[in-house]
Amino acid sequence: MGADRLRKGFAVKQAGHALLEVVVSVLLLGIALVPLVAVYPPLLSAQEAERDAQVLGLLAVGKLEELAQVLREGGTLPPAGAETCSTPPGCRLEWRVYDVGTDPIAGWLWQVEVVACLDRNASASCEPEEMVVRDATRVTSHR
Repeated sequence: MGADRLRKGFAVKQAGHALLEVVVSVLLLGIALVPLVAVYPPLLSAQEAERDAQVLGLLAVGKLEELAQVLREGGTLPPAGAETCSTPPGCRLEWRVYDVGTDPIAGWLWQVEVVACLDRNASASCEPEEMVVRDATRVTSHR
């Protein structure tokens, strides 16, 4: 029988893979993985852009709440303003506050708009071609 072994009445050959079979298998796996590796960098940049959009949204909402709180407490704000933020790099916040008028029930009514952007070209303004997140609300105040 030689390399054959009997198992439950059947002859079973015990043989390993030839080196050529292993090399061909590894080559085929490599050819299959190359397109996947090519897809990886765009996925990373899309993920980074999505993360930046989420951070800008959180910063815009935070600034909106900060401005609204000042108005609710009866404080005054300039009609517009801007500031830079440290994270992500190039981050800029701009806001505008409009006096909408008075409401007989709610009191003073304000429109607050906040724009957060990544000022990649360092123009000190949020431009349409840059990543921009806008948020707005109305705030009442009893002065």
